[in-house]
This record gives sequence, C-alpha cells and structure tokens, in this order.
Amino acid sequence: MKYGLYGIAIYAAVNFVVFILLTVGKPQGSGPMPPGVVRGFSGHWMIFYGAAFAILYSYKQVGGENAVRRCVAGHEVSATAKFCEQCGQPVIERNSFGGR
Repeated sequence: MKYGLYGIAIYAAVNFVVFILLTVGKPQGSGPMPPGVVRGFSGHWMIFYGAAFAILYSYKQVGGENAVRRCVAGHEVSATAKFCEQCGQPVIERNSFGGR
C-alpha cells in the first residue's frame, strides 16, 4: 500500500511538471478549462483519493477501533506487537475478513 501511494505521488509530481511546461506562456481563454489543465490537477486528486484509500485500508486491516489481538496463550497484546508482552508467545494474526 505504501509503495502504491509513493507511485501515485511520483506520477502527480511528473504530471504537474508536464502541466507547467505545456501551459506556461500560453494564452488563457475565457471558456471552460482546457483538457491540459484538468490533466494537470488530476494527479493531485489521485493523491488525495489514494491517501484516503490507504488510511481506510489500513484501518480495515488492523480490524477497526475495537480489535483485540491475542497471543497463542490468550493474553491481550497491543496493536503492533509481534510477541506477547506477558509470556513471549507469538501473536495470532487475523486475516482481512476478521477471522483467525
């Protein structure tokens, strides 16, 4: 997910540079926006939608705000722990559908 968001950010930066190079010094009309201008801002829209998607995706993967993670022995552990703080046993990983 992180690399996908990086890819979108690189695309937006390159897209914005191309937009600047193609529109600087050109006369501006008074009608609707030309397609080049819309394309210039589409990369920014992709960043905002991509960031929102990444946040919601990670929230779903963690299991929401009420997710309780447990170790093999059944102790509750923190959201980022790989091993239990009490007994050292590995944490039971949950799949993306909320099951075990």
